[in-house]
Amino acid sequence: MRLSLSKSKNATSLYVIKDIIEKNKRTTKIVEKLGTYDELLNKLNGEDPIEWAKKYIDELNKKEKEENSTIMVQYSPTKLIGKDKQQSFNGGYLFLQKIYHDLGIHKICKEISNRHKFTLLILTPYYLDFYMVGLSFLVLSFPPITYLLDF
Repeated sequence: MRLSLSKSKNATSLYVIKDIIEKNKRTTKIVEKLGTYDELLNKLNGEDPIEWAKKYIDELNKKEKEENSTIMVQYSPTKLIGKDKQQSFNGGYLFLQKIYHDLGIHKICKEISNRHKFTLLILTPYYLDFYMVGLSFLVLSFPPITYLLDF
């Protein structure tokens, strides 16, 4: 983050801006408007607003570096795991869900459900989508189970 001064004929405004790369193009985003030079001069009791703004931005940069720093966690292979403590979590379906929605299968299922009246357990347009998600994720996550399914 850095300081930006915007001068007009009436006042000079101070902004905190940040450089961001979006779609391979560099752009700047305004993070915070600090105020005009005169407002800050009155607010800071005569302290130079530009020097104050530089110090403030340095603090913001330090906080941002602390938030983005990497943390190394060490595990001991000799330490026993507690009996009822969950150590692993199943999040493998998340990338499949993104692919499913990127392909638009949920829209196709909703369109088919709206076109044809299903008289199954749940009468909602999302019923077919619910089972398509379940079957797709099951087949892709556990390929050997497809031998058990009778298509």
